[in-house]
Amino acid sequence: EWRARSTFSTHEVERLISDAAIPPERRVQYALKAIGGMRHGEVAGLRWRDYDPTLEPLGRILVARTYNDDGTKTGVTAKVPVHPTLAKILAI
Repeated sequence: EWRARSTFSTHEVERLISDAAIPPERRVQYALKAIGGMRHGEVAGLRWRDYDPTLEPLGRILVARTYNDDGTKTGVTAKVPVHPTLAKILAI
């Protein structure tokens, strides 16, 4: 039951993805999780080749593996649209 209530406020997410005191690689990881809605293992399994910023109207991330190169938890490959805020963070 605790998991359903364990959420971040908008202010907390903004701080996690923009605070200069947090290392850039962590800010990107937090943004992929909070804005992209990805699980930790999915984020850990991402490669730059999985991101296509050229698609219109939004770029896309292909989520096809986890940190150990296995498929996703559900076994389904996901095409995640990239919100403009997340695109700015990935462009850093």
